[in-house]
Order: sequence, then C-alpha cells, then structure tokens
Amino acid sequence: MITVLWQGSPRQLRTKKQEPRTKRQERHPEERELVGGCGGMKIVFIYDLCYPEFISGATRRIWELGRRLAARGHEVCLLSMKMWSGPDEVVAEGVRRVGVCRERPPFTSGGRRTFSEPLFFALGVLRYLRRCRTAIVDCAEMPYLAALAARLALRTRAKLVITWHEVRGLRAWCDYTGCVGGVLAALLERVVGRLAAHNVAISGMTAERAVRMLGARDFCVVPCGVDVGAVRKLELPARENQILHVGRLVRHKQVEWALAAFAELERTQPGYTLKIIGTGYRKPALVALAERLGLRDRVVFVDSVSETELWREYARSRALLFPSLQEGFGMVLIEAMAVGTPVIALDAPNSAARKILTHGQDGILVGSQ
Repeated sequence: MITVLWQGSPRQLRTKKQEPRTKRQERHPEERELVGGCGGMKIVFIYDLCYPEFISGATRRIWELGRRLAARGHEVCLLSMKMWSGPDEVVAEGVRRVGVCRERPPFTSGGRRTFSEPLFFALGVLRYLRRCRTAIVDCAEMPYLAALAARLALRTRAKLVITWHEVRGLRAWCDYTGCVGGVLAALLERVVGRLAAHNVAISGMTAERAVRMLGARDFCVVPCGVDVGAVRKLELPARENQILHVGRLVRHKQVEWALAAFAELERTQPGYTLKIIGTGYRKPALVALAERLGLRDRVVFVDSVSETELWREYARSRALLFPSLQEGFGMVLIEAMAVGTPVIALDAPNSAARKILTHGQDGILVGSQ
C-alpha cells in the first residue's frame, strides 16, 4: 500500500506504552537521555553522512526534518560518521548530532561507494542503539548495513522506519559496481526493502519502484520541500545571461551533457555563461572537456557556495540544467522552481524529474534516447 502524503502525526508510530520502571531497572545514562522529556518523542535519524559537512539532498532533508521536529518539542538525535572537529556529540538548533564512528572516505577515487565505510558505520550504529531506547528510528535505506544494524539493535523496542531516497535494483547496481558487487548490493537492497513495518519514500516514483522491485510494503510518500517563506525574505538579483548546473560531478549526473548543450547554445546564441557548482572525481575530465569544446572562458566551475548564495545563483540564472540519469527526487529541481527558474531535465526512466516537472510549464523534459 502506498500513501501519497503523510497525513497523520509521528505519534502514530509510538510503541506501546511502557510500564514504569522500578529502581532496579534504572536506565543507562545515555538511555535515560533518549527517553524522557516534556511529552515529546525520542526520534533518531540514521545516515552515514551529515549536513553541513556533506551537502546533498539526503543530508539536507534529514537536517531540515530534524531541526523542525526539535523545535516542536521532540528530542531528536542524528547518528552519522563524526565529520566535524571536537567532541563526538554536539548540539545544534536543539538537535543532538552523534558521531558513532570516525570519518572514513565514503567514496572511492572513481566515485563509487566504498565497502569499508558502511561496515564501520553499521558497527557504530549497532553499539549506540543497543544502549538507548527511542520511540522512532528513521534510517536511510543506504548504506544497507546500517539499516540491518538498526533492526538488529532495536528488535521490538522501537518502531523502525526506513526512508528510501532511491531504489536501484540489480541492473543499476551491476552497472555501478560490477557483477559480483552488484549482485550483493541488490540482495542487501531487497532485504532492507522487507526489513521494517513502515517505509517512507521521498517521491512517488521511488515508492512504486520499491514495491515493484523489492516487494516492500506500507509506504508513505513524504516529498522534499522548500521553505518558500524564507526564500522570499532574501534579496535576490535580477536575471543574467547565466545557465546553471548544481550537483556532484559524478558519472550518473552526466555533466558532460550540460557542457555539450551549452556548446550548442554558445554556437547559436553567444554571450551566455555556464556555472557548474559541485565537486566530484570527474571534475578534471569536465574541465578538460570544456577546454576542448572551446568554452574555457564561458564555463565557471565552483566547488561550493553558501546557502544564501546558492539561492542567488538560482535567481540570476536563465535556466537550470539537470541531465542526471538517476534521481530519487532532485532537490535542485524544486529549489530552482521556487524562484521561477525554468529547468531543462533529462526524461530518464530512473529519474524522478519526469514526475516532478510538468513539461512546458515548469521546464522542459528532454528524451534520454
């Protein structure tokens, strides 16, 4: 069953009311911290990467949900690798951030997920959750080992929710990491698909793929969003002759497609600039491609910008290019749309862009063939 929107309160996922503990059943100090408190729930989010140390649609979504739930009186804890300096546990905007293991490279030099980092993170999650009690644990589907560790640690003590940012399947995993690794990853993905009683997807397409390909059930679709009120308070610049691309510089984002399209624009309507914001292992190859296409003076590569500056870049751009082959949602799509910037996106079978954009209204969908 797929529910399009989460209509109810997170309180609906409470466990059965626990009997009061006797003095002999005194909680571990960390367990005590995660259970009490002013009528609010204990909510734990699990993802190996964290915002703002690693900026992505997933990390941003988790952070925005966490801080808003904390503002409503819930006790929120985010478990991740320790990607910051200082103590293992820090508090920001009422959210407790816990580094359950030291930071390790999540990606290889070729842009693929490493094998060791998910293992160490899963062990950290297992150790931590065994010491605490909580009403809800919201675990990202990937890395899959962390979801398995959460289920093993929680048993029946809490309601486990798996949030699906994307579904890949056997073919996509084999393309990504080879046959042996792909089969193992696809098997783990299928196991995680049947792990929890409650599943959340960030788009209808992701929920449909999880049900069809993994046999997952009981889905709520909770789409990503933009704080439009906060955006309206910003002083945004006027449009300029700029085309924009925002995202990691990795293979499936197909940034070379954006460069090729911009080269054609420069040939027919010169005078524009292409700004590419993001980092990734393909950056040297993309810089070289821009030079081969004669675009050295027309293409600007920027590793990162502040949140406010990113909104300004959206506002001053004539269009956002989104040629990604695989996206569970695509935050940059709705961010560009929030300031009225048209989107030119690839109409790929594994990209939610085709579900988010209305062709000819919010932007243009270009065939993948």
